[in-house]
Amino acid sequence: MKPADIVALVRASDSFVVRDYSLDSENPDEPPVIAVVPASALFEIIEDAHKTQKRITISPVGPPIIDWR
Repeated sequence: MKPADIVALVRASDSFVVRDYSLDSENPDEPPVIAVVPASALFEIIEDAHKTQKRITISPVGPPIIDWR
């Protein structure tokens, strides 16, 4: 698998899905906090996660992988 080019992803996508798994250690049954953020705020999210030791995932918003209609 080829590594993702973060700058290219930011330029190609309007928004990203951010999942915050930081609360899992307190309550493992708790689902992650999910937010959709614009590409312009992505680096602020990354900086905050780094400073506060948050466990997050970031995924580009795009067309569905499966469209079962």
